[in-house]
Amino acid sequence: MRYYKAVVFCSNPINGVFKYADVFQIYPLISCDAPQSASMNLYPFVLEYCVDDSKQIEVDNKLEDVKDIVSDLTQSTNFQNRLLGLLTAFSNYRFYFPRVSQQWFISIDPQLSKEEMDGQTSKIGLNVYRYPSLTEDTFITSFSNVEFPDIEFNGHVDYFTHLDLMGEEIVKFPQYMPVAFRQYFLLTKINRMLSTLPYYSLIKEWNC
Repeated sequence: MRYYKAVVFCSNPINGVFKYADVFQIYPLISCDAPQSASMNLYPFVLEYCVDDSKQIEVDNKLEDVKDIVSDLTQSTNFQNRLLGLLTAFSNYRFYFPRVSQQWFISIDPQLSKEEMDGQTSKIGLNVYRYPSLTEDTFITSFSNVEFPDIEFNGHVDYFTHLDLMGEEIVKFPQYMPVAFRQYFLLTKINRMLSTLPYYSLIKEWNC
């Protein structure tokens, strides 16, 4: 098993921890070096997850020299994105990792005067969240022991009939969140087992 730790983002602030089995956990990003801003509705948090590294992903023969690196990166990234998608689907918030792209930008430092803001010339940059100790902060060999309160759970009906349209509410989860993850990974495991049986693909096609 291989453990990964990534800084990802949520549409709302996270102040607690949620862990599902030995699969993943999320909790607030606490670092003296990590940039924070009250004016950004883009809240960084930590996602730790575990991947079975015995199941390698096949890569193009052209990448033979770096196939292990590409396979590990693809497998971890795919699982990370799946977890973020599930957290979004099972809650009222958006969990994501922005696609990195080259963009034009100017500084929006609140300490700049209007004249200084108007006098800026756009520069080229990447929409990347980083800080000097990020690599060191995200290296793990097992799940971290963190001391945060558990993320609060609300009743299912009340939860999904109350929407925070301003993106200011602290993240809370519906009471059946752990059940939803358990059922999802159980179905994934069953489908994986069934896929090894003879004629499974034919039976699946008949049942569509």
